[in-house]
Amino acid sequence: MAYTLSTKQVIGRGNGTTAVLVPSFEAAAGVGAGNGNYFDNTGGRKFIWIDNASGSLLTVTIKINPARTPIDGIVVPDATFTVAAGTQGLFGEVLTSLYEQTQGALSKAILIEWDAVTTITFAIIELPQGVEGG
Repeated sequence: MAYTLSTKQVIGRGNGTTAVLVPSFEAAAGVGAGNGNYFDNTGGRKFIWIDNASGSLLTVTIKINPARTPIDGIVVPDATFTVAAGTQGLFGEVLTSLYEQTQGALSKAILIEWDAVTTITFAIIELPQGVEGG
């Protein structure tokens, strides 16, 4: 079991102007349960931008915090979604209340697992606290 730390990229604001973020994509790491990437969940709202340049459908899993389920007797599963071959997808907002891990070495982390990593890249995008759309 191994998760690789990923870098968050912040959409910035300064002097009343909105900065443009040109994201840097990093390679997905580790295939299957207990392997993948993680990012520190401190700061603002997070989104995961995925580029599936492979020729196959990609399945991505965002791990639920097992300490936060069941909720009112209902077991909440991991978030699992697909990104079609040759396309991009955006997941978010990543909800701290469900996905942030609270125990062990990966406390405050969001865990991402992949069913394939060849030609799969992604970026963690953060919208700082206090910045809202409108």
